[in-house]
Amino acid sequence: MIIPVARVAYGFHAGISPQHKSNGGEQKEAGRGGAGIHIKPLGVLEITKEETKFIPIDEKKKLMGALLIGVLLGLWIGVRRSRE
Repeated sequence: MIIPVARVAYGFHAGISPQHKSNGGEQKEAGRGGAGIHIKPLGVLEITKEETKFIPIDEKKKLMGALLIGVLLGLWIGVRRSRE
């Protein structure tokens, strides 16, 4: 089993500021807000019967091999199920 691992950071902000009218009308308040998110992939957690290990994204060959095996296995299972 392969589980992707990532660092996730998020934040929110909000504020209210006075808004002046030039023609002498009432002063009103204007509010604004927003949110942001940042996701950085770190690697994958590989779980087998023998061991559990973390493979950092720096080890690209191992990571790409594990992902390729997962994709090929998924395709193979899909083809077998569609033939039944």
